[in-house]
Amino acid sequence: MKAIPITYNGINFRSKLEARHYIFMKKIGWNVEYEPEVEEVFGYQPDFELFSEMEKAEYSGCSHSANRYFIEVKPIKNQAEFYSDVYKSFREKIYKSGILKKGILFIVGNNLKLRNDAEGHYGEKIFVYAFRMIGDENEINDKRERDDSLCSFSGCPEGNYEGIGLTESWNDCRNDWVKQRKDSKCYYDVLDHNLLKTYSEDDDEIKTSKFIERLWNRSWSKLKWEPK
Repeated sequence: MKAIPITYNGINFRSKLEARHYIFMKKIGWNVEYEPEVEEVFGYQPDFELFSEMEKAEYSGCSHSANRYFIEVKPIKNQAEFYSDVYKSFREKIYKSGILKKGILFIVGNNLKLRNDAEGHYGEKIFVYAFRMIGDENEINDKRERDDSLCSFSGCPEGNYEGIGLTESWNDCRNDWVKQRKDSKCYYDVLDHNLLKTYSEDDDEIKTSKFIERLWNRSWSKLKWEPK
């Protein structure tokens, strides 16, 4: 499908999908910049830079923390599609560019569920909004590497949903890449309510799950009425 450029909020996006992610990330409170200029990177620039509230990378509690976080938007339906031969030339461009030496590159797609089999800490199915790009082409067929690269939303009941972050789905870290939080607050993986047989409408995980899905859908609806 050919990308359709669109102007939104004064920004000329190369595709509606990029604009949708921008609107969505802004709605959940993330601080992002479109098409940042990353010095000493050749032949490639990321779609977004995600600014963490961590003062220092080593404070984040994540095993793959970095000083900078970038996001690449691709019209993929799942993680496997990105690691297929279709995107091999793109992956090679990434490796050669040197961007992975500057920070972590997250890949996002055309939906909130780039892996339907991902589980939270209690076995429930969770959203996989992004995955960290693996740094070596020889490791892309390593199941553990691919599983460890999955990133989901993390939630915090306090703050009226302002504490939604992005974190490794397998790593129970008490801080994440977006929001700095205190140990006294309650953390949880955001469960995908669509994949649960039973749930309570009062559960914080369910409230946050529906909140995220609602904002994702609204982000697309907003583009439908935006002038071309």
